[in-house]
Amino acid sequence: FYKMLRRNGAIRLSMIVYDLGPFSLPEYSAVGQNFTHYLTLLRVADSVSCISESVASDLTSFMGLVVREVPEKITISADLLAGDFTKSQNQSLGTPARLTALDCTKFALVVGTFEPRKNHQNILRAFKVYLSIHKDSDLQMVFAGNPGWKNDNFLLELNREIKSDSRIIKYASLTDAELSWLYEHCRFLVFCSHLEGFGLPILEALFLKKPVITSARGSMGELAKKFGGCLLVNPLNPVEIANQIEKLNHDDLLREQLLTTIDLSKAPSWDQYAQTILNRSLMGVSGKMLTSAT
Repeated sequence: FYKMLRRNGAIRLSMIVYDLGPFSLPEYSAVGQNFTHYLTLLRVADSVSCISESVASDLTSFMGLVVREVPEKITISADLLAGDFTKSQNQSLGTPARLTALDCTKFALVVGTFEPRKNHQNILRAFKVYLSIHKDSDLQMVFAGNPGWKNDNFLLELNREIKSDSRIIKYASLTDAELSWLYEHCRFLVFCSHLEGFGLPILEALFLKKPVITSARGSMGELAKKFGGCLLVNPLNPVEIANQIEKLNHDDLLREQLLTTIDLSKAPSWDQYAQTILNRSLMGVSGKMLTSAT
């Protein structure tokens, strides 16, 4: 219906693209024909806002496979998401009841839906490598997320490790206030996905001056370069992740130096992001464009 209206010149069509994961890493995706159908709108869309430069680059390449059905060019731009929700939650009234066991403890935080793309299994194994070296460590690892898809093997492994080692903890169905408390009180964030369109937990952690261990690839490497505060790893290498966990937990000087590199002066607020998207939808594309493709 929308394509028909656009072909007839009755509407202007703008889109937001979060990632192309079902094409670039289909083995980690639970999305099929619906995603493919959604992307057929690229045949008639006037503009696309991507949530990172990495996604904009991927989409520009992908457009070479798309047969356009209108003569006008499509304009692809990168409009970074915001990560400032934690600022509004930062006036803590105390430890949430469900998290009191974490009060006055040291913990690394892992945030994300339990699904293969988030790479939780390698993160868990990295923490086990760290604990095998530092057997008496008081560092805990908190996995905060809800069950997603293709996660049976990981959840079996995670639940087994939780039973055998009290330093491994899982929380699901967290409120914004609970998640904010975890960000505020964690020692650092571990976010080493195989693929992200953006990587919102990275920015959320940086807003609260928490260092981050993240993947060197794609949008995660992009955010680390743009905003600082991150140690980069190969997400496929648990030993490398374990080494960075060791650094952030034991080297206070490195932690302090890393925190001084955080610069969020160019990070948009959610209000600014919403205004940018509204402007693109109502008035066409404004600001710096990354590319135009036929």
